[in-house]
Amino acid sequence: MAETAHTSWYRQGVVAVTSGSTKVTGSNTKWLTAGINPGATFRIDGLPYAYEVAEVVSDTEIQLARAYYGSNLSSQSYSIDRNFQSTLPADLAARNAVVMGKYENYIDTDMATVTGESAYQAAVRLGKTTAATESAWIDELKAGTEYTALKNNVAALLADGAGSHNAMFFDKNLGAFTDTISGNIRSGAFTDIFPGCYFDFSNVAYSYLDKNNETQQSTYSGRMRVMDLDYFLRCGDTDLTTHHIVVVPDASMYNAQMHNTESGAYEAGAANTTEGGYVGSDMRTVNLRRAEAIFKACFGADHILSHREYLVNAVSDGRPSGGAWCDSLVELMDERMVYGSCIFDSGNPDGTNVPNRYSTGNSQLNAFRHTKYLISNRQYYWLRNVVSAACFAYVYNLGICTYDNASNAYGVRPAALIY
Repeated sequence: MAETAHTSWYRQGVVAVTSGSTKVTGSNTKWLTAGINPGATFRIDGLPYAYEVAEVVSDTEIQLARAYYGSNLSSQSYSIDRNFQSTLPADLAARNAVVMGKYENYIDTDMATVTGESAYQAAVRLGKTTAATESAWIDELKAGTEYTALKNNVAALLADGAGSHNAMFFDKNLGAFTDTISGNIRSGAFTDIFPGCYFDFSNVAYSYLDKNNETQQSTYSGRMRVMDLDYFLRCGDTDLTTHHIVVVPDASMYNAQMHNTESGAYEAGAANTTEGGYVGSDMRTVNLRRAEAIFKACFGADHILSHREYLVNAVSDGRPSGGAWCDSLVELMDERMVYGSCIFDSGNPDGTNVPNRYSTGNSQLNAFRHTKYLISNRQYYWLRNVVSAACFAYVYNLGICTYDNASNAYGVRPAALIY
């Protein structure tokens, strides 16, 4: 069909696409000259998938917002719907483009025997529209009940706030942590922030005090992932009213012991104890200093939110027997935060101990709930739960929860609240 002034669709020339690439190469095309803009919808004729145009590089090159994933093709007819550009939010436009692409493909496939007939021409011939132009027909479809329902559903999913955003998982790089992102967190809107989003850090310098109170210096490279939004909001003996995200590294930051009564390595069992619970452990009193320094170096000390958590501080007969509200910046995760339930922290089976197993970390973090593979990073890493007089719980490299002697050096994969 020839390009006309009144049509919303642009079809001049042919294109070539490569599987896995966002680049579209045109032949005899005039994309820049014709005023194609980011936000337009691109589709290969005869294929059911539509793509959002991210950038118009030249008359013969455009970049798509996501990679083309079909077969390598050349000299293919195509269509670009200019009616979507800059008229809808990008996320809604992408969803709508898929729906409209499938709808048009259905009509085009049904009319495949009619050479050169577009979906609009087929609709006119079949008496399904009285629109005078193809552009008017597209507007007619947009005003239809199916599109309106789609728009309303998408609007509900994308509404600002922790409630709607916690219901979704986006494996998305947020780039650098900026004042804008911080503002979106502190306001409680969480614009463009979802469980699964992440920050990548490379060679971030930090310093910390080791167990001998000597200053050590190192660098951190790794991925910090948003695990939940407002997880601790309104919790604690002091009401937490500050909006926040819970951030956990994808991989352990380093290895360290939970507790060791001896200086040096494990010696015939004498080094292992859970006396004093998690609060009194070497992990919390000394070994988490390094993790705290890493979080502060990556996000800035002013963006690490101090809050109150209830933590085990006494153990009797190998079970928690006491607890207290503690000031918290960076903590190991609880079994419930990772797995969604207690596994070894089983409480009070015979009634002889006060279990003190309740915690503000009382439910599975949403990123773990949505995407279970994040639990198992094929590493060993400690959890803060007391299992016996000598053992704490940890995540085994196969993904299961188990336990081991407190003097073993396993991974440190803690959580911090960022705002």
